[in-house]
Amino acid sequence: MPSLLGNGTTIALTAPAVTIGAIISIQPGGQSIEAIDDDSLAVTGDHEFIFGKLRMNGPEILTGIFDPDDVPIASPTPSTITLTYPPKSGQTNGATKAGTGALVRVDPSPIENDVRLLVEIELHWDGKTGPTRTDGA
Repeated sequence: MPSLLGNGTTIALTAPAVTIGAIISIQPGGQSIEAIDDDSLAVTGDHEFIFGKLRMNGPEILTGIFDPDDVPIASPTPSTITLTYPPKSGQTNGATKAGTGALVRVDPSPIENDVRLLVEIELHWDGKTGPTRTDGA
């Protein structure tokens, strides 16, 4: 598996557009399903589980440089979210993750002397239109 640096990774929110500013890190959301306890009083040894049918798509967490003149506002209005990874060696376009979601949390960092002001932003997928993943090419 080739190494991949984060340089060149982008995320865009459109329809309606949201300005996020200078992003310094993106924590892509993972996926999970529920592990549901299926024990009865007769169980001995190990716990037993059945597994849920629905995937939970974790949120995308962005960290950016805080600009008080350009702070996005948390909003229930859905946006089209597209996360584009940098292309791997030999590819022209990187893989993408896209769908509809909303900007659900905006948390500026504490204001301190000699410390860069940052903002953490959470984007949550609606689960109705993605996210879908497309391989790079």
